[in-house]
Amino acid sequence: MLLAKKIRINGSAGDAEVLEFMVGPCRALYNWHLSQLKGGATWSM
Repeated sequence: MLLAKKIRINGSAGDAEVLEFMVGPCRALYNWHLSQLKGGATWSM
């Protein structure tokens, strides 16, 4: 069964910088929140 498919994105160096600019803070926030949950914090809304 196919669970995932890899795709290749061909872009320029400028495209890579813009993508990193947009995704970097989101990744940092996700990693921070994950560390909080691993440290015993609970999910609350």
